[in-house]
Amino acid sequence: MGSGRIGQSVAFFVLCIICCGMPFAQAQQRTITQYVHTAWGEKEGAPKSIWSIAQTVVGFLWIGASNGLNRFDGVNFEHYEPPSGPALPSGTVDTLLALPNGDLWIGFVHGGISRLRHGRVVNYTSPHNILGARVQSLAQERLRCGESRQGGTLRPAGNA
Repeated sequence: MGSGRIGQSVAFFVLCIICCGMPFAQAQQRTITQYVHTAWGEKEGAPKSIWSIAQTVVGFLWIGASNGLNRFDGVNFEHYEPPSGPALPSGTVDTLLALPNGDLWIGFVHGGISRLRHGRVVNYTSPHNILGARVQSLAQERLRCGESRQGGTLRPAGNA
């Protein structure tokens, strides 16, 4: 490779670095007033006391709060009630788990776990021996219930 060809390669490389760096330099010159920020609070319908947030594959943000389960579609908040079938237990939603298949698992402060699938609710309480135990967290393969020193793990029905 001749020295002229090496010089052209170096010049091209330097030009690429300069051009690639220009967008970053422009972004750093922005002031805070040039960015758009939207905040939602009680005035816009957001729940007052939020305990957990999860996003399902269809894009809804589900909010566990002291008033129960809430849904946010990017514009509006609504206190969620299933359109048919059993209702969700009342009370504070402590934890949420959104699964890749679209299911939303809901854990309650005063005990009980529910699964929301395609708008239908299945409530898991006494049959799984968790009635009255605070559901602190949910994970795809196991559930953590009870106080931190007395908790155990449970598998949802159907998982051996």
